[in-house]
Amino acid sequence: MDRGLSETQSGSEERYETVESTPKRNALGGKGYRILVIVLVIIALVVSALVLIFTSDPSRLPVNQASPSDRPTSVWTDPQTEWDADSSPSPDANASPTPNMEEVQAQNPIAARYTEIAEQKGLSAKNYEIVPTMYDSVRGQLMANPALPEGTPEALGPADAPVRVIVFSDYLCHYCQKLHEESWPVLEEKARRGEIRLEFYHYTIFSQLGSDKAAFAAHAAGLQGKFWEYSDLLFTEGATTPDAHGKARIAEDKLDALAQKLGLDMNKFHADMNSADTQNFVSGQTGYASSLGINATPAVIINGTYISGAYPSQLFENVIMVEKELLQDYPAAEQKAAAANNTAPAN
Repeated sequence: MDRGLSETQSGSEERYETVESTPKRNALGGKGYRILVIVLVIIALVVSALVLIFTSDPSRLPVNQASPSDRPTSVWTDPQTEWDADSSPSPDANASPTPNMEEVQAQNPIAARYTEIAEQKGLSAKNYEIVPTMYDSVRGQLMANPALPEGTPEALGPADAPVRVIVFSDYLCHYCQKLHEESWPVLEEKARRGEIRLEFYHYTIFSQLGSDKAAFAAHAAGLQGKFWEYSDLLFTEGATTPDAHGKARIAEDKLDALAQKLGLDMNKFHADMNSADTQNFVSGQTGYASSLGINATPAVIINGTYISGAYPSQLFENVIMVEKELLQDYPAAEQKAAAANNTAPAN
């Protein structure tokens, strides 16, 4: 740090000597020359001071302000720590800010067993065959969240299925479309066979472009027994038109066209789409996603495992398989009970 400052000062001194020896001094005149030199020296000193400040004070550099609790934490990822705002940015050299992997696994036997099952089956996260799971307390919270009530259009498969798959999606999200194209058929087929409970949650992160209207329309179609068909059309055919800035925006006439294609009662469709019940339902699902700390789509929760992003269908099948086998060692009730025990390492 001191070295950087001295080099900058040295550079300004060399520049001063060079200007002194050039014939331009006489052309500028003594007064003009002195002003030029003073300005150059001031600029060099200001730059030097800024370099010193930003390299010697880490608190002035941009830092990630997100709390570790803002998102699910994986037992395959070292837990992050957060220093108190009033404390020194240098931790105690003798302190152990995070426990080692053995301690983490001992405190989270359910998650450790998930990892063991995956390894026994030869599944690798590096090869996108499996994803890490959460701490036991987080897993318990995810599993304890109530399922969508029977009769909800966005739910498919038996409510008592051993594995519940929740998909958070937005109809204007390109990666959600990718997930729908590549993985949704497999998930839907498993739900129709009764192997899983599949729940679709509207997370309208592109509501400024009308994705909330698409969600209202899909729910309204669902009230006529056509949610899955209408949702599929939204992803495969779309219901957008370019706005003045060239961005794809949901167009209500195209929402109507999809409804007509499915033979829906248009009067009921419009009434349900614009009803307070429908709009509260969609906004409630979006709020629920936010409360979990999810900030992007698509996101998938399979029992107690959180998956962010679109992956090949085989990965979802593998997680479902591991979660189902995990229930043999840790029944759902036991896993849910872990939510009351904060076994995650303290920050």
